[in-house]
Amino acid sequence: MALNRLLITHCRNIASADLSLSPRFNGLLGANGSGKTSILEAIYMLGHGRSFRQPLAAQVIHYGESALVIHGALQQATKLRQIGIRKTRQGTTQVRIEGVDGHKIAELAQLLPIQLLTPESLLLLNGAPKFRCAFIDWGCFHQQPAFLTVWNQVRRLLQQRNALLKDARHYSALQGWDQALVPLSEQLSHWRAEYCAGLLNHLTATWTQLLPEYQFTCNFQRGWDPQRDYQPLLAQQFPRDRAATYTLLGPHRADLHIRTNGQPAATCLSRGELKLLLYGLRLAQGAFFNQHTGRDCTYLLDDFPAELDHRRRQLLIHCLKQIDCQLFASALDQQQIADLIDEKGKLFSIEHGTINTSD
Repeated sequence: MALNRLLITHCRNIASADLSLSPRFNGLLGANGSGKTSILEAIYMLGHGRSFRQPLAAQVIHYGESALVIHGALQQATKLRQIGIRKTRQGTTQVRIEGVDGHKIAELAQLLPIQLLTPESLLLLNGAPKFRCAFIDWGCFHQQPAFLTVWNQVRRLLQQRNALLKDARHYSALQGWDQALVPLSEQLSHWRAEYCAGLLNHLTATWTQLLPEYQFTCNFQRGWDPQRDYQPLLAQQFPRDRAATYTLLGPHRADLHIRTNGQPAATCLSRGELKLLLYGLRLAQGAFFNQHTGRDCTYLLDDFPAELDHRRRQLLIHCLKQIDCQLFASALDQQQIADLIDEKGKLFSIEHGTINTSD
């Protein structure tokens, strides 16, 4: 499934745009600040319900306007599916699918699975565990229909438990909540571990192509001692949790440890190598998604050539051209993405929020 058409209204410096898209490669060309990333941001919002650059909708809406609207036509075999999202300065979000309002953002995420790569995406490797946990959860969401429901229940129980920790004098005040939390946490962790195990072969194959000089290990950490049951551990941890006023161990502390030569990859590799490692994660996840669902992801590549020398860029381009999916890549000029362009590709020139097509 690929975006056939994209309509953008009042998103950042783009007042209005109507783009007819290629099912394969779409290049976005223009100077810094021209609006290239705003197009990627609009596509991301159509699939995620929020911006990847700014959590507040008011900061994304075109100056002087009350709302932004993003609409897309998804090509599904011979059928077009219409999806859209409207966000207001007051923070309200309206999702429309096939002309009907009242849908949930999760439904958009199911219809338009997106892999995003920006300069800030390196936080997946060198940032806090929550970024790697979100990476795992993207895959679990698309593989396990009940995953989002269970994860939301776990989050609510953790919030309630943390609120009780502020006043609780004895563990008995939390025991009832923990009896509900433990089985849900174990189920969540089982799904995550299962997903990471299935992803491993794809990761190994992709990293071998992109970084053949390194050997990597990738291990899922569930957020508490793998040799301990969660229920008695929560009881034992009560004094420490009470002192911290939040739950120190659990599925919210899950992580993915990526190492080379026994050391964290984030501390051993150059920034260019880390970018290839990151692309390997996203490409492997997309390949695993395709294997499981028979569908493809949409890839958004912001500032594509940055921090990659010619050799590394060619390795990456080779991998990208092997996958049969829709790509959007931004760059300063056509030369930087020339090797990605094929006969089905389209180029869009952006200047001060105005978009021109040059097929």
